[in-house]
Amino acid sequence: MIRPINFTGIKNIGYTKSNSYPKDYQNDLSNTKYTMNMQLTDDENGKELQKYMEILSKNPKFINRINHAYLNIEADYMYVNDNTIAYVEKINGIPVDNSEENIPIRNFSRKLVSNIAKAKISDIKTDDFHKYTQEAQLGLIQKERILDYISGAEGTLDILENSGLAEKFAHYNKMEHISEKDAKTLAKAVLNIIDVLHSPQYVKNGAMIMDSILKTPNNTYKN
Repeated sequence: MIRPINFTGIKNIGYTKSNSYPKDYQNDLSNTKYTMNMQLTDDENGKELQKYMEILSKNPKFINRINHAYLNIEADYMYVNDNTIAYVEKINGIPVDNSEENIPIRNFSRKLVSNIAKAKISDIKTDDFHKYTQEAQLGLIQKERILDYISGAEGTLDILENSGLAEKFAHYNKMEHISEKDAKTLAKAVLNIIDVLHSPQYVKNGAMIMDSILKTPNNTYKN
């Protein structure tokens, strides 16, 4: 039995919906990922990080290699001609099936998503410096640079669709030399986008979507 999870043990929560094409894609094959990334902590009301570490000690393949205190939960869809052909649930980038040994980590992570979906906007907190960390730069889309999705180099972000910003980033990203002023402007824009991906309302909306996805009957990864 997994004990109730205290929301105060979660912070620095980010959400992304990203789209990409596998490098060897054919027949309009595309990939859509819904991802939540968060830091777990311990406080006087609950020991979420401690519980997480206890679960990982029994199933270490799911340890987050970017930062052990972070949990990344992903619903990875593959599409062909707009028809879903596969859905893989991942924890810290590792596919997770419904085997008995994985029940604790699956239940724990899903409960966190559910709690975020039900949380008050005022309870969703992000540290001011978090946007500068590798946990934000590489953790929003597990082990991939968020810049590569902002620029379109590896995929696209849902929040930038039809904004024209991705095209601007792609243009500057291809240039061998840009001015110091443009470089600073681009860096600031990237940080602003990371802020949006951690904004309380966006995170809560994303959690509601993922909570629904993770409760669907077709979410089991099979070897």
